[in-house]
Amino acid sequence: MSSLLANPFIQSAVLPFMATVVLAALINRVAGRWRGLAAAGGFYLSAALIAGLQVLPLTSTRKILLLGVLATVVALLFVWRKIHGQRRNGVLVIVAVVAAIWVAWPVLMREQGLAWWTLVVAVMVYTGWILVSFDTLHAQVATQLLTLTAFAAATAIAATIGATALIGQLAGAIAAACGALLLMTMLAGKTWSNDMLLLPLILMTGLFGIAAVIYARLPWQSLIILMAVPLVPRLPLTLSNIWLKIIAQAVLMLPIAAAAVYLAWGSAGDSYY
Repeated sequence: MSSLLANPFIQSAVLPFMATVVLAALINRVAGRWRGLAAAGGFYLSAALIAGLQVLPLTSTRKILLLGVLATVVALLFVWRKIHGQRRNGVLVIVAVVAAIWVAWPVLMREQGLAWWTLVVAVMVYTGWILVSFDTLHAQVATQLLTLTAFAAATAIAATIGATALIGQLAGAIAAACGALLLMTMLAGKTWSNDMLLLPLILMTGLFGIAAVIYARLPWQSLIILMAVPLVPRLPLTLSNIWLKIIAQAVLMLPIAAAAVYLAWGSAGDSYY
């Protein structure tokens, strides 16, 4: 059993998928509106095997995992306080700025002048865009789950090729967890209230991409292309059948993900996590 759990594919694909299915089924029996948290639970079970449970030393990867936990608290506050509109976007921007700077801080300390400002603006804009653009999809649960699955899967493959296997595995676990929740949602044939409960996974996926760039050799161009993934659901697809709509959106996301992965090809390098 230990050798099976040590298999990277089991850790980053099978385990988070199955764990999310079980957790979603259990949560649905108690309080269906909180089902979105099942994906985070499935991911963290996988992350415990991939990266361990140690907090110190506080590496960039462990910072991101910790930020995911804190983002879960923020997501619950969104639901409890019913935060909407500009106030909601403002909170998301603050979360994005603080999280991105904290993860990038060791590199920022070594930069000066224009290079410092360029890096600060880049990490803040990327993280902020990801959080706000995904937030606009929270009312379309199946679409949001599909978009996050595609975004995380593309980040995982690009990071594995152009950065490190560790980030690739963790981002892949997010994709598997979201894919499981998407499948359950589609099979159930009904929507449910999400209201940003996927915030921790959205934030961590964005930060994994940033870490792959600034601590390894994933090109910034890959992240710029991935920023287009949340735009696909905004295309005017006049399809009434949800299955056909999801399939069509997935097909449109595929070339974007492929382009990001292609740019990462050949840029693999060592890093410290």
